[in-house]
Amino acid sequence: MVGFRIPHSVFRIPYSAFRIPPLTAALLSQSNPSVGPPDAAQLRNLALIRFALMVGLALFGGVTWWLHRQPDYVPTGGADALRKALPVVFAPLVLALFAFRLIVTRARDAAAYPSQAIRAWALGEGAGIAGGVYYYLTDNPAWYVGGLILMAGAMVLFPLRVPE
Repeated sequence: MVGFRIPHSVFRIPYSAFRIPPLTAALLSQSNPSVGPPDAAQLRNLALIRFALMVGLALFGGVTWWLHRQPDYVPTGGADALRKALPVVFAPLVLALFAFRLIVTRARDAAAYPSQAIRAWALGEGAGIAGGVYYYLTDNPAWYVGGLILMAGAMVLFPLRVPE
């Protein structure tokens, strides 16, 4: 066979790459003790991430709204399983946000706060996306609005600056 041959060692991934730290260690010890609270540049980046999460969710809802207003568009339906799953998704997310806030408050780690806040905002965005998918499939925005409220709640519980 004539051509290029790739050695098998290129495809080997060390086993250590797949190790996952325990959840409590990941939540409570994300920082370097010598690092202080976020500075102005880090706060600007954190604000940009927060803005991107909010705008992405708003654009998803806006495009869905626009699409449903087209005269020839008919919602695809098929959201029966999703309608049953949304309360099962939303309730744990609400509880997880409050539990996460409690963990962050008890940890009192200013250097780890930005990454923990991003995780909490992602929980809120997940609820918004789940509600947005239901809105897209059914033209019923109730769960999407609930997801937006949960996202706003995550933004209130985890502000940009480290709570005192």
